[in-house]
Amino acid sequence: MEIKQLLRKNKVKVIAPVILIGGGLLLSSLLVFFKPQVQKQAAQPKLPVVTVTKVNAQSIKIPLYSRGTVKPSTEIILTSEVQGKVLWIAPNFANGGTFKTGETLLRIDPVNYRLELSKVNSMVSKAELNLAAVKADIRINALDKSKIGQARISEAETQLEAAKADHERVQIMLEKTEIRAPFSGRVLEKAVGAGQYIGPGVQLGRIFATNRAEIYLPVSDTQLQLINVPYQTNEDKSLNPQVRLQSSYGDKTYYWLGSVVGTTGGVNTRNRLMYLIAHIDEPFSNDPAQPGRPPLTAGRFVEAEIEGAHFDNIFSIPREALRNTHQVLTVDKNQRLHIKKVDVLYRGKNNIYIKSGLTENDFIVLTPMDIVVEGMRVLLSDSQQAELVATPANTAISTTPENIIRVKKVEEEINTLPVEEKEKAAHATDLQEAEAPQPLPEQ
Repeated sequence: MEIKQLLRKNKVKVIAPVILIGGGLLLSSLLVFFKPQVQKQAAQPKLPVVTVTKVNAQSIKIPLYSRGTVKPSTEIILTSEVQGKVLWIAPNFANGGTFKTGETLLRIDPVNYRLELSKVNSMVSKAELNLAAVKADIRINALDKSKIGQARISEAETQLEAAKADHERVQIMLEKTEIRAPFSGRVLEKAVGAGQYIGPGVQLGRIFATNRAEIYLPVSDTQLQLINVPYQTNEDKSLNPQVRLQSSYGDKTYYWLGSVVGTTGGVNTRNRLMYLIAHIDEPFSNDPAQPGRPPLTAGRFVEAEIEGAHFDNIFSIPREALRNTHQVLTVDKNQRLHIKKVDVLYRGKNNIYIKSGLTENDFIVLTPMDIVVEGMRVLLSDSQQAELVATPANTAISTTPENIIRVKKVEEEINTLPVEEKEKAAHATDLQEAEAPQPLPEQ
């Protein structure tokens, strides 16, 4: 009795949930029965969009790039050849001072050499008098043709020559009490002062010529094959490779022109590089084309562009077009991708120079690509498509039906892969870019 009474009291609470559950099942059945039909469509493959450029063979001179430090072509230590007190020093014989050939740089007290010159003048006069007396005595005694007479005359002549030589020596030493500039140049360092007593061999200072600067440019074995190296001096200077130096002063860059005149005696044992020797004439002169250009001073670090040898049938391509160190991607008229193996002549600063592997009017891909399959389709811009179609091809690229079917299958498989699998596939077929050449070591 108690259970029946309990059910009557909670009748509403039991019936309401049952009605709600039944209504939900009925509504879900109706939704499933009247659901819209999904139209199935074939998945369209997403083709990569690439940028291409047309290449043609050229006859070019490949520039080489190096760097180095400017040095004077002539630098000497100025020394004294006489002794005495320094009486006078030229105002321009100071650190950084300039001078002309033959200009007097300093004077040394000449009094001792003037006194010695008087003595040797007296010795010359005595030797001349002695020779005259010997000749007179021989004539008087009729000894002209005798051996004794000839020996006496020879002895007197030798004494006169010795006296004259001594006179010439003292005269030269007297002249050297004035130190004159052996060439036009500048003072690198002054090492003597007025009033200082000096002797032969004492260093007076360091000077260098300003008519020519010199620079040593390191090049590798690969670079040597691209230049007509003047291992021997060329009589015709126009045959020497030209060189262009540039250096920055603040926010401005200036340049100087010179030529490669030779090489060092051998390969540097530290870095295994050969050093080219370049000369720049008149590095301190002004250039009307470059107002305000400063002089090319010693110790200045400069970048150098060296004129290369002449090469025929060379393809010059941007560095980003070379992949996997020796591969280039090309696109045919059907907008299909092809992998070409190329023979690299030289990897330049901005361009790669190709000897073989490409043909005239090839369109090479500049866009980096994660996945590359031989024969796969790519998309180009409208303008590049028009250029591609209008350009005559020298060689027909065969695309067999089997290869086209294989490429389509690969493209479909790639597009249907999950994101993680696509990344793995891209990593597996990624073409790594070639590393840029290491910078050349300084000398």
